[in-house]
Amino acid sequence: MKAQNRMTGGWRVAGLMGAAVTLLLAGCGGGGGGSETVVEAPPSSYTVAGTLTGLMPGTELVARDVTPGSSLPSLTLTENGRFQFDGLLYPNESYDIELLASNPAVSDGENRGQSPVMQRCVLQGMSAEGVAEGDADALGNLQIHCSGLFFLFDNQGLPVVSDGNPEGTRSLNVNEELFSGFFLSEGGVLFVTTGNNERHLWFSDGTPSGTQRVAGKNGELLDQLGWSWRTVGNRFYFTNNGLLWVAQGGSAMKVEGPEPGGVVASGLGGMASAGDWLYVISENQVLAINEGGQPLVLLGPDEQPFNASSCGMEGTGDQLYLTCHQGSMEGSWRLDAGESTVRKISSNSSFNNFHAVGALTFFSGYLPAYGRDLWVTDGTESGTFLFSTPNPDPAGSNPTNFRVKGNALFVRATDGVANKIWKFSVVGKTVSLSGPVGSGVESLALHGDSVFFSAPVSPGKPQVWASDGTPGGTYVVKTINPDGAAWPYALESVGDWLFFSAKQDDNGYAAWRTDGTEAGTVMLSPELCEDGAEVWAKVGDTVYYVMFNDEDHSLWKTDGTAQHTTKIAEWKGAADEI
Repeated sequence: MKAQNRMTGGWRVAGLMGAAVTLLLAGCGGGGGGSETVVEAPPSSYTVAGTLTGLMPGTELVARDVTPGSSLPSLTLTENGRFQFDGLLYPNESYDIELLASNPAVSDGENRGQSPVMQRCVLQGMSAEGVAEGDADALGNLQIHCSGLFFLFDNQGLPVVSDGNPEGTRSLNVNEELFSGFFLSEGGVLFVTTGNNERHLWFSDGTPSGTQRVAGKNGELLDQLGWSWRTVGNRFYFTNNGLLWVAQGGSAMKVEGPEPGGVVASGLGGMASAGDWLYVISENQVLAINEGGQPLVLLGPDEQPFNASSCGMEGTGDQLYLTCHQGSMEGSWRLDAGESTVRKISSNSSFNNFHAVGALTFFSGYLPAYGRDLWVTDGTESGTFLFSTPNPDPAGSNPTNFRVKGNALFVRATDGVANKIWKFSVVGKTVSLSGPVGSGVESLALHGDSVFFSAPVSPGKPQVWASDGTPGGTYVVKTINPDGAAWPYALESVGDWLFFSAKQDDNGYAAWRTDGTEAGTVMLSPELCEDGAEVWAKVGDTVYYVMFNDEDHSLWKTDGTAQHTTKIAEWKGAADEI
């Protein structure tokens, strides 16, 4: 389901509307002569038309009349420019026009920052409610404008919305510290705050007046949110006072249990998602929940409810993995999304960090003789085994920072000397290994077909590197700090560039971008900060990033060039306004 932004307003069309009709009436008079009097009859119908601007590439806007029995067909727009409805408006009819805009999708392998982008479309130049009064010119020249909104927080941790302009960057008037990220939902975003030792769920349509606490459908206050939540499509699942709830837009309701009229009690097992399904451990059972249906109870090999009393869960792609640590179900299990029976893949329960790559899934596993190393499974017990032990010491290689690009997996692990990067390429169920590359690897990110990472060129002097996974294809992108450590971090692939934060000297961090070449590695602004810069959002071709200091934050935008990098907003001190 697409995340959508909705704007609803009532149009009541009164009077006669349409193109004027000219009638020629013969006047009566003596002398056989006469004169013609021109009378303009009132219009009898009107075709609705206008102009759309600002619609983001790859998205669509649906304008529809939600009045029961309406004869005005819905209109779907996929590009900017002139538009016209097929139907007509007639006298004394009420209309309730709703605008639903899809949000830009994040393509595979491209991370667009901390905030999702919400597209908001509004009708301009004409009230969304009221009487049209037969104004043919206005109704024939409707103006719909769309803009991309993203969300962040100020230096006090309070939520803020921005459309990328100084005047459009404003507080949401929520005086509680942000506790989570922002999650797209129907018509806006959801986020969690903390205040007075409570966690609260909020909904915002991108305006301060449209930002409010989410309540149950019967007005219940939700002030006992648990520590875990999960998004599946437009649905935001969370626990409140020990029960499972789901929010879509600004309202929430309890999730029904497997039995009609029941509810789902959610314990400490947490939640996981795979495909379009949510999985939650409730009263020692695993429930599979999909939109619009009763929860399903997962079964074990004996066709009885799977006992998940000591289990944890992880999802990757369309697969769910359960690791159970005691009892008859001890071991690791797999379920493909949409199925109801789990199958065992190993008696070992010390698995985590699952990542699907083609037909295989890689993960971190532990054995006393080898420590924690890289394992692989094809979903069967016979096809689950220890794959790589680059460190012969029982401490293991401790694989972390799994990064998947198509049918390739990059992993950071230690060979007992230093953290390095290995690349695993999957064709069918065959895996080829290349590497290791780098030494003392820290931050890493995929960009294009390469992995970029931070590693020292000499002891204590890390710089930015790039690699295709082979020693011959590994190089320093640019020596940013020739006299010391650049300490690059917050590497993020956005569009044509890889953005990161680094020190050119010891005076502070600056925001940088690179295309993988020395000449294409550029500092975006000479302004420095104490705690680094992080990419926050991408709207169209513009990237927004935040520079962090102990006492203040600032929001910037760039097209990837230094000359078009500007500061949008700055927050200083507890009492500062944007």
